[in-house]
Amino acid sequence: MAQVSNRRSTLAFYKETTVCVLPADWDASGVLIEHTAADSASIQQTFIPDPTLERRIFSVGGRYNIPGLRNTEMQVGIKLHGTGVTTADGEQVEATYLTDLLEHCMGAVHLGTTHMVTGGSTTVVGLDAVTGIVKGCIIAVQDTTAPTDGNLGKLHPRRVLDIDAVDPFTVTLSEALPFTPAAGDIAHGAATAYPLEEALEDSVAPEVRTLSWYFNKDRAGTEAIWALMGSVASFEVTGLDRGQLPTLNLKIMAANFKFGGEDGLANVTWTQTPQGQAQLSMGRDIQFTLGTYNSTALNVADINKCGFTVGFERTRVETITEKTNDFEGLASYSVKPGPSKFAIGLVPFTDGQYGELKARTRKRATLYQPGDGSGAGNGWCSHMPCAQIASTPKRYDVGDVNGQQLDLQTMEPDDVVSGGDNTDLEKATFLIAIF
Repeated sequence: MAQVSNRRSTLAFYKETTVCVLPADWDASGVLIEHTAADSASIQQTFIPDPTLERRIFSVGGRYNIPGLRNTEMQVGIKLHGTGVTTADGEQVEATYLTDLLEHCMGAVHLGTTHMVTGGSTTVVGLDAVTGIVKGCIIAVQDTTAPTDGNLGKLHPRRVLDIDAVDPFTVTLSEALPFTPAAGDIAHGAATAYPLEEALEDSVAPEVRTLSWYFNKDRAGTEAIWALMGSVASFEVTGLDRGQLPTLNLKIMAANFKFGGEDGLANVTWTQTPQGQAQLSMGRDIQFTLGTYNSTALNVADINKCGFTVGFERTRVETITEKTNDFEGLASYSVKPGPSKFAIGLVPFTDGQYGELKARTRKRATLYQPGDGSGAGNGWCSHMPCAQIASTPKRYDVGDVNGQQLDLQTMEPDDVVSGGDNTDLEKATFLIAIF
């Protein structure tokens, strides 16, 4: 057999309709994606040493190991980027592989609609319609009529607190825009991902929410192919420091797997083009706003570093039975909740945040990529509607000056004006949106 380069990597996922059942045709039913990391080394079956006692001491451990559970894990790196397209006026944002994976990891995604701006203020924006916009979602507003150099071709995401659905239509934002919107500007729809309890607490019932994964390191053979079955994924957001590329790192837990031609896997002939686009570098165009909760004042901050902790993670509901074929030792997957956190490095150094810690001043924080100036399709944001300063701010060195580490921890917001129809979105402790 000829040597095979380890530089080749093919990755795809499939939304299972039946738990642990792979698609009959990966090219027809799976989603082929670009990725930055994937490693099969952790795909292992458990083997149990035979505990039989022996008459001869050097016979101990000489019996065949007993096959155990095939529950396994795999790490995958996915690019964090925008929608890749400009959604036309009156049209809904289309689902992509990235919105599908965010929905899988977080529970739900709201696909917003783009509308033209008719005027308004920095906090109350007039629109030609409000169809597809709901309270709690993110919209991304672009100054197309008189943009400054810094705003040219860039989108500014803001959370919607209230909607006036009677003409003249308006939306009220949680934070002021950096410009006053005028007729002809655009409120781009965004795909807003948010935690949904009912989707995460049971991945099997009443709806199947598990994925299969296909991973291939081979060119034409079947020796280096793996398929994961009956899986869910926890995720982390990494690559947020200066000069890095933002990434979603998925920790996939699978109930079972297949390996190579030995398990009947085939090398798929793909007619699809892998979905994905290049990330934008951290440090270029990136914005961070740190405001006071329930105040719309815009406070753009300089930060030297940023770490984001999702807080919750998926867990196995373990059994000693196999009610579902190949779903070994599992009844379902659930979720272990926990607070999300921003760990940021602020410059310059002040003691103001220490005073806010003592006063229990709640904060609002948004890290966002407004795009590279070419318009819609490149932007994303991670947004905390309501957060507390969780610990005493710490001084640290930022080159030759003083910086301050600030730990922000999510709290459940209550700022959306009553009358909405999506409580989970309105009460979401953090949002990830692409636009």
